Amino acid sequence: MQPEGEAAFSLIQDGIGRPELLRASAVVGAGAVTPGWLTSPGVVAAAARPGRQPPVLHSGSGKVEGRYVRSVPASVHWGTLPGPDSVAAATVESGAVVTIDTVSHEGILAEQGRDPDAYFGRHGIAREHVLADARALAATSREPATPYVVTGPIAVRGAQPGDVLQVEVLGMLPRTPYGVLSDRHVGGRSQDVSTFTPVRRFDGGYRALLAVPRQLQAEFPLDPYMGIMGVAGDQVTFSEGLGVGSTLYLPVHVPGAKFFVGDPHYAKDGPVALEAPLRGTFRLSVLPRGSARVRAGEVADYWLPRTQLDDRMLRPLLESLDFLGSELGMPRALAYAHLSAATDYSRRLL
Repeated sequence: MQPEGEAAFSLIQDGIGRPELLRASAVVGAGAVTPGWLTSPGVVAAAARPGRQPPVLHSGSGKVEGRYVRSVPASVHWGTLPGPDSVAAATVESGAVVTIDTVSHEGILAEQGRDPDAYFGRHGIAREHVLADARALAATSREPATPYVVTGPIAVRGAQPGDVLQVEVLGMLPRTPYGVLSDRHVGGRSQDVSTFTPVRRFDGGYRALLAVPRQLQAEFPLDPYMGIMGVAGDQVTFSEGLGVGSTLYLPVHVPGAKFFVGDPHYAKDGPVALEAPLRGTFRLSVLPRGSARVRAGEVADYWLPRTQLDDRMLRPLLESLDFLGSELGMPRALAYAHLSAATDYSRRLL
């Protein structure tokens, strides 16, 4: 008899790094409820004992699947996106699996001192736990027009304008046991919320923690995803996670498609996001123009609307802010950040 729900979740947590992981994965595939990212390739490298922080996934460490693209300055775009003339960081065949390291902009921006060692050091992070990728990027002479960082592009042989690039999200692994909760998405460089946020593993999974008054503990689960995914000439910005198990279809505009990803998050459900670096694993497949799969409508199983905060969502948000502030003593800006990352009002509206 197979375990279900929380039992399956515990099994996959405890089975990481041992043969039981195979059984746990089978249970998840059979319909048990568990975070999809815990089935990511190389998840053993992100495992931690309960109450402990996950390890740091430095460039070149841990197990990766397929072609590996590191987030070194030569393969990273900061403040710009790859275009038709951008040199490919790697070239793969259609159907290939690629693993891509990404860097968060938090800790490397000029307003933060452009020194990730010093920035995160103020929060108790030792230098060896700061990504060398971020350190190298901050040390460049680049002056980005926007904060966001993407890795790529990756060219796919045979992709031509008019084709469709099918992107299957196979894995999303946190690279550091911390991030920065920020509303930078709302105002570009300006922000009202910027909170260092550690990540720990608990019995219920991996969770981000917020330091709040009165010895309270505010926390929420991780739901990693890339905020930007695209090809040269076209990019999609996600306000909600396109997590492990999802498939994205992008129209090809230039030969090779030139796929890129970035702006990594550990969680987000509103204007505030937990910004932190991810290692993503994808399968890239070319669907030729006029192919049966495209004509059959597989290009859009779901349409993702880009919406504003309407009255139905605003009222419960304000009530939640009042509760956390008046009853629990949480500062309003911090409460707003917590609710944005940890709640989803839209899925509960009638």
